[in-house]
Amino acid sequence: MTIRTLYTLAIQLLLIGLALTPLVIAWRLAPDARGFGTHEQLGMEPCGWLESSGQPCPTCGMTTAFANTVRLRLVAAFMANPAGLFLCLLCIALPIYVIRSWWLGLPPGRFFYGRLGRSWLAVLLFVLVFGWLFKILTYRP
Repeated sequence: MTIRTLYTLAIQLLLIGLALTPLVIAWRLAPDARGFGTHEQLGMEPCGWLESSGQPCPTCGMTTAFANTVRLRLVAAFMANPAGLFLCLLCIALPIYVIRSWWLGLPPGRFFYGRLGRSWLAVLLFVLVFGWLFKILTYRP
């Protein structure tokens, strides 16, 4: 194996690990019925933004959305945070994409280069803003 091959393999394994870690954590958590607060099972504090302003923060419900998505409760995940559902689906798709790239001998980051990479960044930003606005509009204390 060449250094370049080892480097590519290390990047691929890192990407797979980064994608699978939140999925494994989400699987171990019970989704909070309120649609937010699941992160508190990890020993984290309640959302300070929500407590101080009375409005959900951009990531409110994200952990709950992940916990629901890995259980295939997609409607509940969407209601918790649409961006969380989207990001969880990306975490599920990324290892598949990386393994496919490895199998075909393609560079693992090829998808993120150039115009397509910039498009995904815009889509991600839109989804995050949409998710936050949706959460604000549907939040019930």
